[in-house]
Amino acid sequence: MPGAAVDRIANAAGPIGAALVLLLLAGCEDQQRAVPDPVADAAPPPGLCAFLTCDDGDPCTADACDPDVGCVHTPAPTVGCGPACVPVARPQGVVSPPGRSIGWRVLTPPGLVLRQTSRRIEIYEARAGAPIAPLGVLWPGTEVRDADWVDGRLHLAAGAAGLLIYDLTDPRAPRLIGRQPTADSALGVRVHDGLAYIADRDGGLRIYDVAEPAAIRAVGELDTDRQEIRIALDPARGRVALGAGSRVLLVDVTDPAAPIAGVDLIATLSDGPTGFVQPEGWLHIHSIGSSRLVDLDAPGGPAYGPRQRAGLLAPRRPEGIYSFDETTRLSLLDVSAVDRAAVVREWPYDDYAIGFAILDDPARAALTGVGHFTVFDLARDALAEPRVAFTHDGNVVDLARVGDRIYVADAAGGLRVVDVADPAAPTEMPAPHVAEFSVGRVAADDGHLVLHELNADLIVFDITDPDAVAEIDRIDFEDYISRPALGVADGHLWVAHARAIHRFALTAEGARPDAQIPWDRPVGDLVPLADPDWAALTTRDALVIVQRTADGLATVAELAWRADSADIARVGDRLYVAGGSGGLLAVDASDPAAPAVVDHWRGAAPRALVAHRERVVLIADDGLWVIGVGPAGFGAAHRLSTLGDPAALALGQDGSTVYLGGRDALVETARLGCE
Repeated sequence: MPGAAVDRIANAAGPIGAALVLLLLAGCEDQQRAVPDPVADAAPPPGLCAFLTCDDGDPCTADACDPDVGCVHTPAPTVGCGPACVPVARPQGVVSPPGRSIGWRVLTPPGLVLRQTSRRIEIYEARAGAPIAPLGVLWPGTEVRDADWVDGRLHLAAGAAGLLIYDLTDPRAPRLIGRQPTADSALGVRVHDGLAYIADRDGGLRIYDVAEPAAIRAVGELDTDRQEIRIALDPARGRVALGAGSRVLLVDVTDPAAPIAGVDLIATLSDGPTGFVQPEGWLHIHSIGSSRLVDLDAPGGPAYGPRQRAGLLAPRRPEGIYSFDETTRLSLLDVSAVDRAAVVREWPYDDYAIGFAILDDPARAALTGVGHFTVFDLARDALAEPRVAFTHDGNVVDLARVGDRIYVADAAGGLRVVDVADPAAPTEMPAPHVAEFSVGRVAADDGHLVLHELNADLIVFDITDPDAVAEIDRIDFEDYISRPALGVADGHLWVAHARAIHRFALTAEGARPDAQIPWDRPVGDLVPLADPDWAALTTRDALVIVQRTADGLATVAELAWRADSADIARVGDRLYVAGGSGGLLAVDASDPAAPAVVDHWRGAAPRALVAHRERVVLIADDGLWVIGVGPAGFGAAHRLSTLGDPAALALGQDGSTVYLGGRDALVETARLGCE
């Protein structure tokens, strides 16, 4: 070792540490000189790194040892660790998308089809002559009320979240590039020539310059004294139509900085406008059950209905207007005569439809509605390919991960099992039947799975062989229990509810009662501690530590705090408690009898969480958050906007893969990374 390096380490270690380092190094060198060894002589000396431990306990640094200078700690681009990393969640795979999701709108950018539902944008490849193929899903992390596509960018009216702009240059990895809050709630959006026109409910009409998505600026506004929920744009004539209930207001936007209210149309319809039929300048006003075409050059004249129940229309094409009447057929209409519409061709259909568009491939049309996405071949009297139908009509209540399996408590589907060995292609596996609409929480360890089932209280499964999950026992309590807190670890099951706290021993035969104590407070969640004789549970006003003693169960300590919900996770001796409006607590439980608060984060209202030694991932009212953690508490916090609306989550072994379940998906996998 160079002498300068030894001097640097000796000085850094202090007088005693320096002496020890120098003695150790000298001893090694003397031993090598005194006892010649061909093998040892051929290998390099151990160097300084053989005597140092370089882990500084900081998850935000990469720790290494340089043989010449000793320990080196460099900032690491780890999720949640300050400016070195801006976390993103990259969707990898999804199993069983929702069957009752409503497709509100179809967009057809070149080579793609985008299906907008209330929570996500489904992205499909639509190459001419090839079947429609799914490419990915965009989860904005908020409601999606309307969408428009212009020049490679997707503009979303996202309700209270305002206007969101995504770059879809790579359709498999949508990227958020712009965000603009609005005055109230963005419910409709149309974009033209760098301007976004927003139907902003109580905010009326809002106009923004979105040419530079990173620097969006307000251009104009119009207070209409109504709740505007729909918008349509006629850029050739400089007009916008705003819809509120059965009324339609025409607005002159020739000067976007000073929009002028014009004619207020009153139609006997129950919905607002959905689009202009070009190039004639007609406004298509659509409602469930009927539609009208209004000649905007004579807006005071009678509305023209091309046919009763013509619920959806596409912009006029050379061959005519394509109209869909919601439940029976797609029709091609000749509307060359204003006073009548002639049916040129029809395609039969048997489902409810809401959104319709002609694809970039002019021989096909895309239709979306409740739980389906269908493509018609306009050159033939048939579908272009089989309907893309979604099967999940559930509501995920809870998730538990053991190895490569995710065990899902699905309120509408019972117990479901998903193999996530390949996160990009999660696969549902066979699972024991559990009555639908009756499941609650789930907890598991390597050998046992426990599921709350309303009709039988608790069901115990053997999951030693994940390919052969088998029910082995049922635990029936004397009285009905609602949403008990469950914890499974080291062959024991902890159960807490509003009347008692129980501990069971889990064996190959089932669950054997071990101990219990009365309890008279609502329970949030429960987690076993590192010592299997201890557990922590949450209530609305405290974190409570329970111990299994020789005499049974006993509450040992309470840490008072106020919360409107309570979920809890543990990593080693550190507890993380999500308390809704009470924020997020980090608690040191190395001495379970004296838990101590380490840090308190109030950046959102968390309602569910999972934890890893480097980060906490939580579901809050405003989306998914990732927060760095270290010995001193919480680090940088970031909200992720690329996922859906989950109700439960689990974390992979490495802490970088997150599994989400809720109304939008049975299980979706996403990889946490850095931009």
